[in-house]
Amino acid sequence: MSAFVVDASHIDLLVSAGLVFPERHCQNSKLRWQVPNTNPVERVELTYENADAIGVMLWAENYRSVDHRYPDDEEDLPGPDGFSGATTLTYVFDSIGGMLDPVVVLKALQCYEYQSCEHPEWKTSSARQFCEALRKVAIALLPGYSEAPWSFNDRAFFVKQAREAGLRDG
Repeated sequence: MSAFVVDASHIDLLVSAGLVFPERHCQNSKLRWQVPNTNPVERVELTYENADAIGVMLWAENYRSVDHRYPDDEEDLPGPDGFSGATTLTYVFDSIGGMLDPVVVLKALQCYEYQSCEHPEWKTSSARQFCEALRKVAIALLPGYSEAPWSFNDRAFFVKQAREAGLRDG
């Protein structure tokens, strides 16, 4: 398995989606997740005020993974042009404009997780919890998701949909 440090724009996309998707899904909502292994349970809420810190956390987790994967290449880790380990510590959130597409965000999320899962602490990281929270809200924004049945008990559901769309069974 190979890994690379993602570009700052990749982190900007994840943080931007974390800021706007919950509100698109449910007005005045915020992306929230639990910090693993905290007692009492600590929860984090993504806001514009802490977007820099959350971006640093995400990028540092990605860096930690790549550094773990390539321990002998600390000076030359695979990543964007001009990247150095110090770069993750100087991250400043820069919002991605436009109407963010949940499919693009889900793919970027999958890429981020793939690049960030190389070290043993990933499974219990706050970054992983952020990803799971963002995935849930991004899925809820997919076209047709809100109209789909919550519980499935109609075995002819897809046959009826195909008929309504003028398609044949199959």
